[in-house]
Amino acid sequence: ALSSRNWSRVGIILLGIILMVIIIDLISSSIRKRIV
Repeated sequence: ALSSRNWSRVGIILLGIILMVIIIDLISSSIRKRIV
């Protein structure tokens, strides 16, 4: 069985991935605005 520590670690990793995707999307959108 997975311990609570592993779940918390997985949650942190998922949050980090989501934040990275959001940041990359914002950066790409800003770059598109600059190009256009």
